[in-house]
Amino acid sequence: MVVGRTTLVKGVPYLLNAFTNVVKKYPDCRLVIIGSVYDPASILKLSKRIVAKISYTGLVGKDELTQWYKIAEIGLIHSLSEQCSYSGIEMMMHGLPVVASDGFGVRCMFKDGVNARIAIIGNRKKMRGYETNLTNAILELLISDEQCKQLSKNARKVYDTYHTSEKMHEKYTKLLEALN
Repeated sequence: MVVGRTTLVKGVPYLLNAFTNVVKKYPDCRLVIIGSVYDPASILKLSKRIVAKISYTGLVGKDELTQWYKIAEIGLIHSLSEQCSYSGIEMMMHGLPVVASDGFGVRCMFKDGVNARIAIIGNRKKMRGYETNLTNAILELLISDEQCKQLSKNARKVYDTYHTSEKMHEKYTKLLEALN
């Protein structure tokens, strides 16, 4: 499951190519993309071989999003760069095993083998490597229930330790006090 905008900086083309590879090994696999679809023609062109395996919900309300989090098996944070992934925080809150990139900002929230399986971006001029890493990370979680259980448990622990509204409020308060 993906939550957020479908833009180049979010790495959607690489995700769609990786998911095409995943479907070759797991033909019953589905990808749910929740959020705004920017440049639908380009997205459709990139996903035409697997369009029947993808559900685009558009924007949904909080209650419906919560239901999607409850039924999702894996969360995907494939962004090349992110300041603070709110959807990543939500995924941890719901205890989802996550595949995350090592993009700027994302790598501060997710640690390989702790609360996510990390797909290394590598050379940004040759993104085939990232697509392969993303494919392999997704496949690893689809294969290993045990790894999913551990990442899920740890994701919730990381959320409780660092990302609850109380913890975030405390950290922002300290940050603002330090500026005075």
